[in-house]
Formats: sequence, C-alpha cells, structure tokens
Amino acid sequence: MTSLTDHALNFSKKAGQKFISATLEERKEIADGLGALVFEPSVPLHWQPGQYATLGIQSGGQLIERPYSICSSPHEGFIELFLELVSHGAFTPPMWKLRVGDQATIEVGRAEDVLRKYLDTMAMTPDEITAYLCGRPGMIEAGRGILQRVGIPMDHVREEQYFPSPALNKTHHR
Repeated sequence: MTSLTDHALNFSKKAGQKFISATLEERKEIADGLGALVFEPSVPLHWQPGQYATLGIQSGGQLIERPYSICSSPHEGFIELFLELVSHGAFTPPMWKLRVGDQATIEVGRAEDVLRKYLDTMAMTPDEITAYLCGRPGMIEAGRGILQRVGIPMDHVREEQYFPSPALNKTHHR
C-alpha cells in the first residue's frame, strides 16, 4: 500500500515538485471550531504574501484536497493555515482530527493551474457552474480566459480584485 508521503513524492517527481509532503508540527486552537495548523514542508517552499496552497489528506481511501490561504510569512519556513471546522464537510472533519506528526500533501503552483485541474475533473456542464475569481488583476484576467475557453457564460463569473488595475483607476478628462 502506498503511503500519503509516497503518493506526494511520486507526484512531486512527475510534476516538478508540484506536490510535496508536509508534517503537522503544531495545532493552535483559537476558538470552538476555529484553529490554525502549522506544517513543516519536506522541501523549502517559496511563496509571496497572499498566495495559497492546496492541502491534501487521505480520508476514506482517497485523497481529498482544499485550497487555503497561507497565514505565515514566506520568511518563516513553515506553512500556517487557518481552518474553520465545517461539521458536515468532506474535508475539515478529517483534517480537524490530524495530530502533531501526521502527514499531509501540499500542492503548490498557480491559481490558473488549479482552476484548469478542477474544470477538467468536474462532471458538470458550463451552465451548472458559477465561478468566483478573487485576487490580483492578472490572475483574474487569466482565470476569466480559462473559464471562457471551456464555455462558462460570463454572467456566471463573479470577480473581486485585491489591487485594481491602474488602467481601471485612471480618471479621463475631456
């Protein structure tokens, strides 16, 4: 039987370190159903503030993944994620049960890659999808292009830009 760590490392080799293993080093209980999990990645990760990582755990014999914003600084050397327990969810209840020393996978990469991955694996028609794009203008523009190419109507796309494009903020005087 392949362990979660082996699973992550095999994907890492195939995808140029896109998937890595990580060890849960600390759990911080913040309030009832709210916590922070600190993971030590098996290899150094480099990210910019505001980026996220997709966390994966084994549950019921399959790998379940969810994206999370990274709360820690890129200079700290660990990945800290804030977690809210969704009692009837598929991911957070098994995630909530992880203990210090347990393993998870972390998928690194660009938001556009993850968007393509989920669009390719979802068994839904474009009319059944509502997409939410939130982030920097370049990421939103790339995401919008990907969604258009697979036929998702633009009235099914919601957007929120973190930093508006300078071109959109210019005041035009006549």
